[in-house]
Amino acid sequence: LEVRLYQDAGCGAWAESQWGAAGRDCLYLAVGERISSAVLLGGVPVLGEGWAGQVGRILVPDPDWSGERARLEDVASMCAMVKRHTAGKLDDSAVSFGSGGAAPEPGGCDDASDESFPQCASGLESLLGAIAAGDREARRVWDTGLDCLAELVAQGVGLLGPLDVVVNSELMPADEGAFLEPLRRRVADLVGDLPAPRLVAARLGATAAVQGAAGRALAGWK
Repeated sequence: LEVRLYQDAGCGAWAESQWGAAGRDCLYLAVGERISSAVLLGGVPVLGEGWAGQVGRILVPDPDWSGERARLEDVASMCAMVKRHTAGKLDDSAVSFGSGGAAPEPGGCDDASDESFPQCASGLESLLGAIAAGDREARRVWDTGLDCLAELVAQGVGLLGPLDVVVNSELMPADEGAFLEPLRRRVADLVGDLPAPRLVAARLGATAAVQGAAGRALAGWK
């Protein structure tokens, strides 16, 4: 049998264009345990070689270590935000003795895997709860993650024009208002005189890549 391999973000972008929230031109961002992207022009995924679409590997200023750099997905992915919040918590007993050490938290996120995802989802609920309770460290982690994502989107708009930006993320079902709305505001501020893009949540959710792969295969796409 003939076997075809597609990049998952490209399939998600195609499915969202066919049946979801995207138009025929879009920048698609998958933000979960990792961060990847795809560009769709005229309803056709723009294909690249090798590591095309792996925007999570781009280096950005590390908001937790001044002067250092970190991968985007180690700052702004779902698991990364949970990890960063956990690492920023101080052990009360350590503070009282002046050591200033960080207390490890059981059940945090390990490297991306099927087993770690429930832990990350649970940690995300805790992070959003801490933000709602006025935790300044939780707010800093969240805001700096959104800042990095907004920079990426604004640069994409500068290169490609004000096309649709579709974000597919496990971050949004937990609290869409805490993620998508502030991301829109940041992007609008960063694009300057350029028209702000239509930034929307993916409609097909976690099934977008699967639907796109099946649809492209049935349509006979290479």
